[in-house]
Amino acid sequence: MRWDTTDPNITWNAELLDLSAWSTNGASFVKRLGARAGSMSADSCAVLYFRVFTAGISVNSRRKGGFAMDKVKRIALAGLIAAPLILAAGDARADDISGAITSTRTILTDSRLVGDVTCTVTGAPCIVFGASRIELRLNGFTMTGQADPATACSGVITANEHGISTNGQMDAGIRGPGIVQRFRANGILVAATLRGRVEMVTTTTNCQSGILVNAASSQIQVEANVSMRNGSNTAGAACGGI
Repeated sequence: MRWDTTDPNITWNAELLDLSAWSTNGASFVKRLGARAGSMSADSCAVLYFRVFTAGISVNSRRKGGFAMDKVKRIALAGLIAAPLILAAGDARADDISGAITSTRTILTDSRLVGDVTCTVTGAPCIVFGASRIELRLNGFTMTGQADPATACSGVITANEHGISTNGQMDAGIRGPGIVQRFRANGILVAATLRGRVEMVTTTTNCQSGILVNAASSQIQVEANVSMRNGSNTAGAACGGI
């Protein structure tokens, strides 16, 4: 789990943790908390709930005369009941991806493959990142493009037809295990990205590189990947493994 303490949603919690809001209307507090959770990631919800819970525990010790213990118990109980719903709301925003992709799929939140993907997008990436600080998990599945299974592109590269592109987003993560294969450009293109990572992915039979980190990217972690049978004989083309 990634607890991103720079998430702007978390700084909003100062309003929720105001003691007067707790003491005057605990039900309203929980309702507003749940509403806000719908626009937050599951990790941010977890941080928020932890802060709410610990604030509820400590408030009685700080204000013995002004905050009834039974009210602390009621709010804490409401938080315990609401917590699974809050976390579920965050998880529901994640994209579940599988099957045929016929036009570029842009992901805006943490996403995952839930089945193999067959991509028929021509001249553009199959999946692109559309937001920073998110991750794509392959979950052991395979992404397959339109290249020939035996010879990849037979020397003919189709520009920009990548399997996955980070698309200039910051803190973009691509995590395996999983396979990215038979794309007529790069399997994975890390493009103009600051602080990205590609981990535990197998790239094979792609027409250019299995994984290409371009010169505009920096602070990129590439770990525990396997790259084989990538490249073409097109003059001047970036090709090969990583």
